[in-house]
Amino acid sequence: MNNQKKILLIITVAGMLTAFCQSAFTQSRPGYFGVNLAGAEFGASTGIYGKDYVYPDAQELDYYKAKGLRLIRLPLKWERLQPVLGKALDSTELNRVIAVVDAANEKGLYIIPDLHNYGRRGINRVGYIIGTPEVSVNQRKIYGGMA
Repeated sequence: MNNQKKILLIITVAGMLTAFCQSAFTQSRPGYFGVNLAGAEFGASTGIYGKDYVYPDAQELDYYKAKGLRLIRLPLKWERLQPVLGKALDSTELNRVIAVVDAANEKGLYIIPDLHNYGRRGINRVGYIIGTPEVSVNQRKIYGGMA
C-alpha cells in the first residue's frame, strides 16, 4: 500500500474509531481512553522539525501505553502536510506522520490524525475559513476525495 493510500485509510478510519469508542463507552464496555499528543500543530508552517515542532517518539508512546491509554489524537498542521493547497502532500512530512502511526500500531495503540486548523487554511489560525471561495469545500480534500 502506498503512503497516500495509507494516510487516506488512517483518516477514514479515524471517524469510525471515534464512533466505536463512544459506543463502547456508552454501553458500559471498556472503552479506549486516550491522550492528545501536541507538538506537530505548533510553530510556523515553515517551521523547522525538531526545533519549532515535533511528533511523539517511541518513548512517549510507551509511556502512555504503560498508563493504560490506547487512543492518541495526533494534531498536526495542514499547511505542513500539504504546503500548496490542492497539490501533492509533502513526502517528508507525510513520512513523519506515517512513522508515528506505524510505531503506535506496533504497540497496539490507535492514532486519530487531526488536521488542527480550526476549520481554516492559512497562517496562525486567521486564514481562510473552509467553505469560502479561497478554500472551497472541495479543496479541503487533501487529494483524491480524502477529507
